[in-house]
Amino acid sequence: PMPFDPMYEPFWSVLEELDMPLVAHGGSGLPNVTVPGAAPINPRLLTTLIAQEFKFWTPRPLWMMIFGGVFERHPKLRLVFTDTACDWVPSTLASMDTSWQKAYDNNGELLEFCPRRPSEYWQEHCFLGNSLISRDEVAHREEMGGIDKMMFGVDFPHIETSWPHSLNTIRAVLTGNDLT
Repeated sequence: PMPFDPMYEPFWSVLEELDMPLVAHGGSGLPNVTVPGAAPINPRLLTTLIAQEFKFWTPRPLWMMIFGGVFERHPKLRLVFTDTACDWVPSTLASMDTSWQKAYDNNGELLEFCPRRPSEYWQEHCFLGNSLISRDEVAHREEMGGIDKMMFGVDFPHIETSWPHSLNTIRAVLTGNDLT
């Protein structure tokens, strides 16, 4: 069931009571791309395809929880997107705010579930655990809610990890200098 399904209401309530954030791993909800009897997919190709689809699958819990009214019903619930890039956030929030405004202007039915702009729910409920942060993402941090919304990770032991050079990576990303 979708995250806004009533079956999850007890779970959201317990997370609120325990002051425990919900963590959505990057690419949550990726479809199974293997088909029985089909030729296996080259792992490098699969990794590349998944990386391209992250910008669709990663925010999926966000738009479902916001438009489905989960944060409206659970004002203390927090959601952390982890093990993902964060460059999808500004365009996703802009798109969601536009959709919200159109629904508001047309008939207002969405307001029953989502009475405020999605970007407002983002500011109150969401955080980023970015394991592959880039200079561009640092430059656009205010569009994602500022540094209070962002956490740094190293994605160990994945092949794209910055570990064991994480400190140099952080310095390079934050200062704009080359990695040394």
